[in-house]
Amino acid sequence: DNNPVPLSDLCCVSVSYWGFDDQVHQGAMIFHKIVAEEIVDIFKEIFVARFPIQKMVFVDAYEGIDEKSAEDNNSYSFCTRPITMGTAFSKHSYGLAVDINPLQNPYHRGDLVIPLSGAEYLDRDQQLKGMIQPNSSIYNAFVKRGWGWGGDWIPIKGYVDYQHFEKDPEVVLKR
Repeated sequence: DNNPVPLSDLCCVSVSYWGFDDQVHQGAMIFHKIVAEEIVDIFKEIFVARFPIQKMVFVDAYEGIDEKSAEDNNSYSFCTRPITMGTAFSKHSYGLAVDINPLQNPYHRGDLVIPLSGAEYLDRDQQLKGMIQPNSSIYNAFVKRGWGWGGDWIPIKGYVDYQHFEKDPEVVLKR
């Protein structure tokens, strides 16, 4: 009831992905139906590139709590919640955002790091399994389709969210 889009506008997208164990896994995420085909194409592209994802389960497994999901390095999309350190709906609430490997790609704003155990990955000069870097296969798969990356936010917002890709609901939902 307390969601900015009707649940009928959301759909479950099943994907195959390469795990950190170099094995193929099946996962699913919930997205707004407007971007579902695009998401399938993105995940096909990152699958071919063998970009590793450690875990992919619905955030409900963590009682809908983003921080718990992030600490478990879970990649997810839909969750009705406010933006971090704010009150407006997160783009996750619209089915228009995804967080990938939060441990290797933490949120960092001032002294706040989410997940806290991801602090060692703030050094982005490292080339470690599951890290999202500019011009990497996963970065390019999302950005070329008009998704913004939280790792590019320093000049815009003054902080970063390396795990996060999003589309603007104002643009997408007015098509």
